[in-house]
Amino acid sequence: MVKGPGGVTEEERENGIAWVNDYLLLCEQRRLEGASAYLAPGAKLTFAGGFIYSNLTDMVADAARRYKWVRKNRTDFDVFTNLDEDIVVVSRGTLEGQSLSGRHFSGIRYQDRFVFHHGKIIDQQVWNDLGASGVLDPLAYLYELHASDRVGH
Repeated sequence: MVKGPGGVTEEERENGIAWVNDYLLLCEQRRLEGASAYLAPGAKLTFAGGFIYSNLTDMVADAARRYKWVRKNRTDFDVFTNLDEDIVVVSRGTLEGQSLSGRHFSGIRYQDRFVFHHGKIIDQQVWNDLGASGVLDPLAYLYELHASDRVGH
């Protein structure tokens, strides 16, 4: 087993990217049972604005207060191992979707960082420019500004 850049084998790299693509597609399609199969018990999902979840049902319910739908156009990936030998996948690209008022948006930067332990997500961190883009409805933007009041979902 030859380790390449980032301390991962080609198989680990391919698996990590496939896991992220499949998980995100299932989330986008709101097939939450299938997507949840990728989550380890106790997984921590931290989203832009300080939103923290332990399950996808709460994440989707909260997201419905900010936009009608959103999809990630994934453009590139970095895959490496951390000090615990977990597989870390960073996915970058752009967001497209529709605000609550029906305004379509696209080209908004995002970056996700996933930590996989034995093929299951133990940590997901999401950063994006959606809140700063001006496409969210004013009440949704205020909701996002006060995310720290809701930490610990």
